[in-house]
Amino acid sequence: MTRTTAAGSVDNLYVDEDLENEIQGTSLVAEDRNAIQEELLAIIEGAGLEPSSSNLAQVWAALTKGAGSNVDADKLDGKEGADYLDASNLNAGTIPSDRLSASILLELLLTVDGSGSGLDADKLDGAQKDTDTSLSGDSDSSIPTEKAVKTYVDAHKNNTSNPHSVSRSQLGVSASEIQEEVDSALEDGSICPFAVGAYKIQFPGESAPGTLWSGTTWSAQFESEGIFFRTPGGYASSFNSGIQMDAMQRITGSINVAAGNAGPLRSDADLSGVFSSGSTTYDSFDTSSADGVELDFDSADSTSPNSAKTNDYETRPKNRTIRVWKRTA
Repeated sequence: MTRTTAAGSVDNLYVDEDLENEIQGTSLVAEDRNAIQEELLAIIEGAGLEPSSSNLAQVWAALTKGAGSNVDADKLDGKEGADYLDASNLNAGTIPSDRLSASILLELLLTVDGSGSGLDADKLDGAQKDTDTSLSGDSDSSIPTEKAVKTYVDAHKNNTSNPHSVSRSQLGVSASEIQEEVDSALEDGSICPFAVGAYKIQFPGESAPGTLWSGTTWSAQFESEGIFFRTPGGYASSFNSGIQMDAMQRITGSINVAAGNAGPLRSDADLSGVFSSGSTTYDSFDTSSADGVELDFDSADSTSPNSAKTNDYETRPKNRTIRVWKRTA
């Protein structure tokens, strides 16, 4: 169908006749009338309807006719509106994320997962999980699971006959770095340098080892013996033979006075070391007299700075009390 080109038309439009103003009007030619007729009939017949002179609503009926007609005016591209609400009918475009459930997304991902897919959703940075509890592999493309690591560690932590060793190069650190970490841990008490069964001496003013290294257990040793320690050799008892009992070197002395001689007895020139005269003062003595001579032996009366002047109950060197601890855990 096209616009009219009949005589008297203005810009391809019909105009009315107006003789007073000398307007001829547009001629009603058969071509124009037939074009309108055939255009409308094409709609009616295209919808499968039979043209009728008594039905003036056939064009409307054709345009609104539903399924089975060649028009299907209630459809878009031949499809009902409900068809576009069903996502299973989509074959192109992008579905909004809020229309996809997590289970559907997972199902879709698993269909494209696998070696060479570029996705490998079951891997971490391209590495596959490894459940081998022996950790016997030597690969950078697998990651042991928590259970695999725990099983391996539990099996080897108490195995002293064949412990698993790791070289410094495998750790990727230098010897100086390791030494620095160890020194720092020793200094702040993070690790204890004494193994279970080792002994530690606590000096006065020093904290007990259980306080220095928290998490360790210690037992005080020899707390009721009050003994000294010495190394083997000399006059020491043999190692592991028990406590060596008290002993003291023998000290002897004598004073000889010739018969018939007399002289001062308590003069400092005549006394030395641990010897002293008795309580009676004799300006002179005579061995033939009946008074006799009393000589006492008492180290407390010694005039020598190297002799102990004490009334204590033991013979001992100068000392300080310490404590001995044994680590038990």
